[in-house]
Amino acid sequence: MPNVTGPLGGLLQYMNYLQKGLAVHTDNLSRLDIPNAQARELKPFAEQVNKASSARLAMTNVSHISPKLSGSTGFAVQKSQSDHGTLSGNTIDREDEMSKVNHLTTEYQKATRVYQKGLSMMRTILGAKG
Repeated sequence: MPNVTGPLGGLLQYMNYLQKGLAVHTDNLSRLDIPNAQARELKPFAEQVNKASSARLAMTNVSHISPKLSGSTGFAVQKSQSDHGTLSGNTIDREDEMSKVNHLTTEYQKATRVYQKGLSMMRTILGAKG
């Protein structure tokens, strides 16, 4: 993950999480017909951010603390806890995966609009025409 700083850094981190979620669930859909394929999903965003932010704080001087938000390669993926399966042992549910892809796509579009509004506001504050 790139170095995420500034006022929109948290939003960029959330957008990266949504992209990773889309990749995981489209991968699940691509493995739908494979015997014994196990559904995977991302751990919740809040859980991963809390873990990452607490581990990345570093004291540079006695009088201040600054976050170091660089170097992470991605978000943790886990096997989905599912009670159902097919005769071939596949635990991927097509409708559930499509629903998750739809939800993540909608969330990404919302985050993109908020990001664009934030950039526009920053340009206005800085006096740039855009």
